[in-house]
Amino acid sequence: MKKLLGATLLASLCAVGLGSASALSDNSGGTTVAGLQDRTRRAVPRTNTSPDLLEIPEPENSPEFLKLEKSPGWKRLPRQQRSTINFTGGFEGSNFNGWLREICCSHSAAITTSPVREGRFSARMILRRSDGDVQGSKRSELAHYPVAANSEYTYRFSLFLPSDYSYDRSFEILMQMQSFPDSNLGEAWRSPPMMLRTAYGKWFLESRWDSKQVTVNNRPEGNQTWDLGSYAKGRWTDWVIHVKWSHRSDGLLEVWRDGQLVARRVGPNTYNDARGPYFKAGIYKPDWKYNPSFSSTSQRTIYVDAVRIYPGKP
Repeated sequence: MKKLLGATLLASLCAVGLGSASALSDNSGGTTVAGLQDRTRRAVPRTNTSPDLLEIPEPENSPEFLKLEKSPGWKRLPRQQRSTINFTGGFEGSNFNGWLREICCSHSAAITTSPVREGRFSARMILRRSDGDVQGSKRSELAHYPVAANSEYTYRFSLFLPSDYSYDRSFEILMQMQSFPDSNLGEAWRSPPMMLRTAYGKWFLESRWDSKQVTVNNRPEGNQTWDLGSYAKGRWTDWVIHVKWSHRSDGLLEVWRDGQLVARRVGPNTYNDARGPYFKAGIYKPDWKYNPSFSSTSQRTIYVDAVRIYPGKP
């Protein structure tokens, strides 16, 4: 795994020429999930086709991922999900059924009754600077199965940042869509094709894509980053992501936050892999391993609830 530079996120954001949130996405048109998208006035974010500076590939052949691949329902031959995923992960069974937990410790993931977005339970995820490594870095995450390549899916989920979620220039990824490399072709792990992260008191969304059959040295053909503005603390933030996964020009990505369209892209949005991406939620903070002095925090806590993954449009 490549070593992260301390100012990784800042350099990455500068590379794509980000300005303020209002310069990237003007939602004054009031577009909602059910509304007309052409009513939303927004500037088109710049696209970066140079090598991305955010390099966070997953370690290959880790025990947890081998466990995931061998678990019931995982279709290994051919290397993509054959069955359609229609998943509700609201933790209402007071358990983590349907999830793979990528955690180090007993405090890392727990079912809780407060706060909850719907029903009676949610998942509390905790990551401490002193936690041991999981898959080579600092993480406390939940993962679900991959969808089929070139499929169309909607992902709904809610995240709660508590009032003590303090400002930090060092980023953490709170949701990502990771993708298995085609290891039979010699391909190594790469940064996720989609990630939602916080840094500098804001939300950032990034999409990465590559039409080549093998992505070399974690350098995709292109990526795009959206500055989504300040995050709210002490309340739930509802996310809806609609994706037509494709490494070609027929791809589509649409993202709503609290009912407002905040990002949209027509064109490629993933890697040229045999299997489609898989959903992950929780906390991943690589600076605590690779450049700990860049971060001013020692613990992150978030809550996850109301997860739904289903084929088609919202």
